[in-house]
Amino acid sequence: MTTTNRLLMPSLQFFGRPTPPPKRQPGAGLREVSEALLNIEQAIKRTQRAKRTVSMTVGCDDLARMLDTAARNLEIARKDPFQGAYFSADSPKLF
Repeated sequence: MTTTNRLLMPSLQFFGRPTPPPKRQPGAGLREVSEALLNIEQAIKRTQRAKRTVSMTVGCDDLARMLDTAARNLEIARKDPFQGAYFSADSPKLF
């Protein structure tokens, strides 16, 4: 096999042997859910911190209300995946 053919066919290793498919890790999906929940939790904390900062500023009442609404919406968005990942079925999955 020429160098050009090897570059055009990335799924083949040297000597024309196909690369094995990536192995699935048993907890990969739950790990992704856990990371997504962590990101949502961090966004909630940042929103609450911004609301505290903005509420000290004169004339930014509308912005403070919008940040409060955003924090509540993030809490709602976090609720279903959190309950589904941690408390579904008979046993907790991510503990």
